[in-house]
Amino acid sequence: MQNADGISDKNVWLLRSSDPKSSLPDSLRLSINSHYFTYDILSNKSAISIKEAYRVADGWPLKVNTVGMWSDSKGLTWTTEEFWFRRKDLGGMTFNCATEHVRI
Repeated sequence: MQNADGISDKNVWLLRSSDPKSSLPDSLRLSINSHYFTYDILSNKSAISIKEAYRVADGWPLKVNTVGMWSDSKGLTWTTEEFWFRRKDLGGMTFNCATEHVRI
């Protein structure tokens, strides 16, 4: 599936950025299931911080989670928190839905 900007949710994107919220344009459409990551080398150059960025819905603020670190001494350490558990806070989104009771 591609959004209007042509970014596929099935692709993994990696961008160097110290602050994803300021470096990504507000118009960039990143869905809640996107795989868009940023990395930054820490100021003392001892490690690299890896973050994921997504939006709950179009036009909503960018959400950013730190998901990993890499260093010479420890290698890659990644969060043990599952993908959808990290993105469980829908920030007040309201769903309009209906249910129907079906007797079996």
